[in-house]
Amino acid sequence: MTCSAAGGKTPTALRTTLKMQKLCTSPLRGEPGLCLMSPPPPECTFIILDKRRWTDSGSEEAQCMIGDVNFFLSDPEDLSLAELEIMIAEPDYRGKGIGKEVTQMMMHYGVAKLGINKFQAKIGLDNEVSISMFKKLHFHQVSVCQVFKEVTLETTVDESLRRRLLRQVGHMTERDYLAARGGRRQAASQAATGAPA
Repeated sequence: MTCSAAGGKTPTALRTTLKMQKLCTSPLRGEPGLCLMSPPPPECTFIILDKRRWTDSGSEEAQCMIGDVNFFLSDPEDLSLAELEIMIAEPDYRGKGIGKEVTQMMMHYGVAKLGINKFQAKIGLDNEVSISMFKKLHFHQVSVCQVFKEVTLETTVDESLRRRLLRQVGHMTERDYLAARGGRRQAASQAATGAPA
């Protein structure tokens, strides 16, 4: 599974991802609750964890990872445009709606925290499952590149999309990974020593 551009389930890749997440959640001075980086990070990556494994403090952290979702601010002239990328690396988790849910969560995050108003997805022409998922999320085809064998899908953020995202994932809460990780480690330590939680 790739955790970052560096790749792999390595502590270094995870630290890089966590650093980027911290950058993506830092509020801009004078604008509480709004995160418009100056300059914004070129990539925002979130690791997808299996909640059941994560709540089992006996599971190794790397074993909880099932994929990642990213967006890239690839156009320095238009910081409201984000290219989305989703990967469910663990085959047992594919086809269960997880990709759709985390893509909606990432879109909601981008709209609410970074002011994104247009999303793109570049997908291999042979990846019919991903193309179908993005079309269900109201993306439409804007181009096909035969050289790279990929299709570009796009959606513009309007009030209807904002309402859909809010209805689908607005109830979810953002939690600090390092704090949750600390609590998880404490629970594992208490379980190992037999101490009460």
